[in-house]
Amino acid sequence: DINECDSGVDVCHEDAMCLNTFGSFSCSCKAGYRGDGQSCTDIDECAINSFFCPKNSDCVNTVGSYECACLGGYEKKNGKCVDLNECTLGSHECNANANCDNTDGSHTCTCKAGYTGDGFTCLDTNECEALTHECSADASCENSIGSYSCSCERGFEGNGFMCADVNECSTGGANNCAANAECINVHGSFECECQDGFSGDGVTCEDVNECDNNTCDENA
Repeated sequence: DINECDSGVDVCHEDAMCLNTFGSFSCSCKAGYRGDGQSCTDIDECAINSFFCPKNSDCVNTVGSYECACLGGYEKKNGKCVDLNECTLGSHECNANANCDNTDGSHTCTCKAGYTGDGFTCLDTNECEALTHECSADASCENSIGSYSCSCERGFEGNGFMCADVNECSTGGANNCAANAECINVHGSFECECQDGFSGDGVTCEDVNECDNNTCDENA
């Protein structure tokens, strides 16, 4: 018997196996192929659902076989496709001013407090212009990147979120009223009024000479 398989005189396809028989030979396509042995074509296991892939993966046809590729957001571990934490790996595309929250197979991006946007683009929020600040009505608001600050207006004291009127009249030296004037505290400020017998703007008070415009008798 001549072994046609060993001598290379068989007509089997390159993707087939040659089996020597007594006085002849036979050809059969290899696993992953179909045909009569002399003609063999690849079987697309993915197209005919003749495959087994783990959850969260796709079937990818290869010549004579197939592979299982994990979906985006997953990685292969011990034959399974498990969630890939883009947030801890730093493979996310969140803005530097956004928080990354991992989800199964993906992630979300949310702008941090003080910023607005879709998480991929985050712009500073001007809380002062938007009137979303919590400054006191007696304080000024100053915007900063990602935040803001509050400062009590002149005549008030506090942390900017709570401001109390400063009584300039009772603090001694905090007012510039004349010695002959009365200091009157008002909301956020003070006023000066010259005492009886004096005239001026309260900051400067001069004695009124009542004798110039008196009603005294000529013999008095």
